[in-house]
Amino acid sequence: MDARVKAMLAGGGLALAVAVGGVASASEAAAAGAGGTRVACGGGGAEVYLHPGARDGHLRKTRLNGDLDLGSCITHQRPSVTSGTWHLRAHAKTSCDSRTTSSGTIRNGRAGGIIRWDDGQVSRLAHGKLTGTLANARIHHAKVVGGRFKGSSVEATLLFSQNVVIRADTCSQRGLREIDGRVMSFRIEHHRR
Repeated sequence: MDARVKAMLAGGGLALAVAVGGVASASEAAAAGAGGTRVACGGGGAEVYLHPGARDGHLRKTRLNGDLDLGSCITHQRPSVTSGTWHLRAHAKTSCDSRTTSSGTIRNGRAGGIIRWDDGQVSRLAHGKLTGTLANARIHHAKVVGGRFKGSSVEATLLFSQNVVIRADTCSQRGLREIDGRVMSFRIEHHRR
């Protein structure tokens, strides 16, 4: 790891968030230096497809599949990783709402998939809880069940561009079928027993 990055981590992390283009929040950057966090990432793009699409006014079962570019990553382990792509596989009850400023709902979701790291290794994820809205989704307590970082847990926040009123025809006809945005934060933490 670059000496400058180590110094920023030791300094509390705010400098890291600025120096790396805001890819990690100050608390995540500080956590990357603490004993609990193995990897902290953020700033990459996210593109997720919904099938069937989220419809206006009522929740229905939906598959969510897509690719999450984790952006820039900080890690204290050797060899370190600097980026990765999460091939997300999830299901949840979703709806969109064209009548309000709300962007829709994601409930009772489960998330997993595979992360391909920049060094060619993989992490297999399962059992994550997917909640939030079509504008701001959270994945909690996903378990790394295989590959690199096995036994750890994952937390992620995704900010999608659906933070404006969704057009009525998108919600009522075929349903909202694609959302894209940013991976705002992503952490792999040591599993605590």
